Amino acid sequence: MAEFNEQLRQISALREKCRQCDESLYRARLRLKRTNQQLRRADEKQTVLKPDRDRELAALRAQLARLNARLTALREESEAVARQLAQVNEQRRLIEHLQQNLASIQNRIAALRLHLAELQQEPPNDEITNQIRTTEAELSRLAGVESDVTATIKTASATLHELEAGEQGQQAQQQELQRETETVRGELTATQGRLVELSQPAFQDVESVRSQSEEI
Repeated sequence: MAEFNEQLRQISALREKCRQCDESLYRARLRLKRTNQQLRRADEKQTVLKPDRDRELAALRAQLARLNARLTALREESEAVARQLAQVNEQRRLIEHLQQNLASIQNRIAALRLHLAELQQEPPNDEITNQIRTTEAELSRLAGVESDVTATIKTASATLHELEAGEQGQQAQQQELQRETETVRGELTATQGRLVELSQPAFQDVESVRSQSEEI
């Protein structure tokens, strides 16, 4: 009876061992099948599926869109500041031009006054009288022009003073915008590089897969 029970135990152990061997063989066949598929894809240069890659690609594209939008906004802000600074410089050029005109008018007035003084020293006659009248009329006209130009310079100078009050802040803002633009461009370049790198098709290493197949 004891021998019979021992035989039953041995038979049960053998059956369990066979079951385990069958399961190990089945798993080995599955691994071999997958490895052979990988080897075939590697030989055919088929890409390897990477579930996380699509998510990362989508995140990178979204990041590119955000960076491009920020660059656009920075460019628009920088252009607005540049226009404000250009307005200051244009106002300075306007005042300089007006001052040059005023100087020319004043030089002309001085020359006419000298000429009028000389005419008045001449013996009176019809020709001298006509020249004096013409000179006096021109002096009167130029005096009006001088007054207008002087008033225009005064108004332009007041405007320039207002513009210059914000010039320093605008220059600082422009520098800050330039620094941020360079930073965003650097991030954009890095993101584009990563996107290009990740977009490249991934292939299995043929020798590595063959080694796995041989091990199985």
